[in-house]
Order: sequence, then structure tokens, then C-alpha cells
Amino acid sequence: MAAVDSWVERLKKAFKGWGTDEDEVYAVLTEAMGQMDALIAAYPELEDELYDEMSGKELQRALRLFYEVALPSTTGSLSDPGWVTTINDAFNAGFFGGTDEDTVYDVLQKALSAGQMNELACAYAKKFPGDHSLEDELYDELSGKELRRALQLYYPGLKKRSAQQASSDAYEHLIDGTLVPLSVELCLLDSNRKIVSDARCRRVDGKDSETVYVARNNDGVVRIPVELDAKSIMVEWGPTTGGNAGEEQSFALSQVVSIPGRDDDEDTVMAKMLGNAGFGGDNLAEQKNAYEQFFKESPANSADVYSALAGSASGASSDGSAIV
Repeated sequence: MAAVDSWVERLKKAFKGWGTDEDEVYAVLTEAMGQMDALIAAYPELEDELYDEMSGKELQRALRLFYEVALPSTTGSLSDPGWVTTINDAFNAGFFGGTDEDTVYDVLQKALSAGQMNELACAYAKKFPGDHSLEDELYDELSGKELRRALQLYYPGLKKRSAQQASSDAYEHLIDGTLVPLSVELCLLDSNRKIVSDARCRRVDGKDSETVYVARNNDGVVRIPVELDAKSIMVEWGPTTGGNAGEEQSFALSQVVSIPGRDDDEDTVMAKMLGNAGFGGDNLAEQKNAYEQFFKESPANSADVYSALAGSASGASSDGSAIV
């Protein structure tokens, strides 16, 4: 696949030399979401490179993308509440406050096996509000091989929210037999409803606001992880061209993007997607009419909304809205 080969080449270039180009690493991993298995097959050393070349917040941000995990969100109760106290005590074990790594691994392994890493992370945050999250504690208390071993339990555990396999290609996960989104795909549209191919986007609703998601395949698609229980997210679109990597740039064009939920029927999903794409109206019939006036045909289903707009992709200047 040409895209995968390009990702491998860009990553190797980003890791080469005296310093790592973190922004390029984030960009490639973001583009590869949903195709991470293919990237790993073509670049089996990638995981080692991430752990060897990055550290701290940079490593944390990269691994969230690499393991394709959603932010923890409450979905149920923890089967063994004692895990929270046990792992917290392990972070402060011994006379000098050292870490009991074996106990940390043991709790994480149990949560992984039970499919309850998300519940563990949420229960930890609830019991110790205001303190570091469980994820932050792992980075603060562990390093080197110990940190890697813990994260290789923690992140796959967040990805595996249930015992059933998710459909990674569709960015969905099976919960109680129902598919729910783990991320959304967005596009920036210009005034003519043409997709802006090199748009940049970030969340501004208090979740992951430091990460800038970039569309770099000239298809204009920006992918953003979301929480399982999210109903909508607030995003801000930024400069599409110019500026150097890591340079502070201004963002504008704030927009609330509705996320189709697990209980939504097809009409509700259709209405949310049409609304996000800028086709307004007091009801679904009016929204479909606005869509039909633009495309000269009605959408057969919600998937048509995205595919039709994606087919109109261009490098026009930005003056529009996002779609899911």
C-alpha cells in the first residue's frame, strides 16, 4: 500500500538524526489510525523506536495514538474495587516510597484479563480526585523497561473495553452487543462545501486540547479519539498552511460536532451528520431537502453524507464547518 510505505518512510526520517521530529510522528500515527496493524507489519520496529526515541509527555501522546486508545470514560463498576487501593499502595511502597513494580504489573494484568482497564482507570480517578491519573502515575513512578512492561498492559487494556473484538476499521467497539464510536472523522469545508485538504483541528472542550490533528493525505480527513459516553465535542480549526513544526499558531472556526450515540436510530444519525455538515433545517425532511438542492440527489443513508462530501475534496481556502 502506497500510504503505508509513505508512513514508514516519514517515520524513519522523523527518528533519524540527533533529535526526533515529534510532530511528524504524531501526524503519521494519527493518519494511520484504523490501519495500525498494516503499519506495524511494514515497520515491526516501530514500537521499539517509540520507546527508545521518546519519553515523558511526548511518549505518552504517541503511545495513545499507536495503541489506538480512547480516553477513559465510565461504563460500569469495577469487579474488584480493591485493585485501586492495591495499585496506589504499590506506587508508595517501602520505607523510601519506592514502587512495587510486581504488584503494579499484577493489578494491570488482572484488569486486562477481566476487560476492565477502563473501569480501573475511572475508579482510580474517582478515589483520588485532583491527583494524577492512573496513566500519569505509571509515567511518574516507572521508567525504562518497567514502564514499558506496565504500558503494554495498560494501553491494550483500554483498547479492549470488552471481551469481544472491536471493528478497528470502522473505529467502533462492541459494548453489550452494540457498536459505539471510539473516534470521529472530521472534514473542514469551505463556503462551497469543498473539503479543505490540509486542515488542522484540535479539541477545545477540556479533553486532549494539546493535540493537533492534521489531515495530510490530501483527503481532508482528520480523526479524533472520543470517549465512549461523549454526546458531542467542541473543536477548533486552525491554519491550513504555513508555520513550522512546533510553532504556536492561532486557531479559529470553533464548532460543536454531534456524535451519533449507541441508542440513535438511523434517522437521528442522519440528522446529526447532516447538521454537522452544514445542512440545517427544523427537521430531517428539511435537512434532506437542503442536501438534495446541493447534490441533486437525496442521501440513501447516513454513510452517503460523508462519502458525497469526501468526493468533492479540494484544496480550497477555509470558510466552513466540520462533518462526522
